Amino acid sequence: MRPFRSRDRIGRGTAAAAGALDTAADPGAGGAADPQAVRWHLFGVTFVVCAALVGYMIRADMRPDSSLVVLVFLTGALGGLLSAYRRFRLLVPAAAEPEAEPVQGLLLHAYLSPMLGGIFGVILYLVMLTGIIEGDFFPRFRNLDQPYDGLFALFHSTVPAENKDAIKAVFWAFLAGFSERFVPDLVGRVSRR
Repeated sequence: MRPFRSRDRIGRGTAAAAGALDTAADPGAGGAADPQAVRWHLFGVTFVVCAALVGYMIRADMRPDSSLVVLVFLTGALGGLLSAYRRFRLLVPAAAEPEAEPVQGLLLHAYLSPMLGGIFGVILYLVMLTGIIEGDFFPRFRNLDQPYDGLFALFHSTVPAENKDAIKAVFWAFLAGFSERFVPDLVGRVSRR
């Protein structure tokens, strides 16, 4: 009896994407995913992140008390996705050469990049809230001197001082997601102080 494969339950139109999942999950296949399937997974994850961004902006328009942390996370995730897609475009032509090794972990990277990008965006936002890094390029915040009243109240009362500071926070979140080494390097430098 042959092992169950995800393509057994789906139509032929999505068999390539299912094959990439099977290949990535099958240790005997070496973990190399089909580049076309990875491209579709990246597209799907990008669609989900963009839909979440649009949904958040619609919600924020209806409820002005929406937390900027959600937007920071989603923007960092979008930065991580664009970085992954850029890296994917560089890896696939190189992998097509005859002597190239199969590219390992592309499918996993397609899902981890946006998650890590969002987390790095939030970590950088928290670092900016503390004032560890500051200057004209970084956002300023108001209500930082209020007594602590829980995490929810912290993120709803501590807001950028001006609109341009909110834009700076979103920009830095995108950059934190796009440049995946930026936040870990920054945390490393701060911890050595």
